[in-house]
Amino acid sequence: MVLTPTRPLLAAAALQRIGRPQEDPVLLLEAALRAVQALMEERGPRMWRRCWIDQPYQREERELIRSELLPSLIRAMQELAEIDQLLICRQPFERSVQVESHRAQMLQGLLDALASGGLQRGG
Repeated sequence: MVLTPTRPLLAAAALQRIGRPQEDPVLLLEAALRAVQALMEERGPRMWRRCWIDQPYQREERELIRSELLPSLIRAMQELAEIDQLLICRQPFERSVQVESHRAQMLQGLLDALASGGLQRGG
């Protein structure tokens, strides 16, 4: 079973206004994690060939990756999920601050116009 932190990364990437999913380093990291986990689940004597060295990864190197690299990647994804959650929680607050700031500016403009006689009171 592939265990990854559950995050709506692809849905979020589709909704991004800035950039494209292939430009998102977090999506790249998650894709790498899933690829390594899938390779780890494979059974048999298959060796992992590396393009820059002649010796492929064998059982010993694969076990090092399983015991040392995967836990670090999973922790990194969990920490990124926590950061994302903080940002998601902060968005409505920041939006409401922007709306209230805009309303305050509009009200101040109306008050200034009333004070200068630019608008007539009454109704």
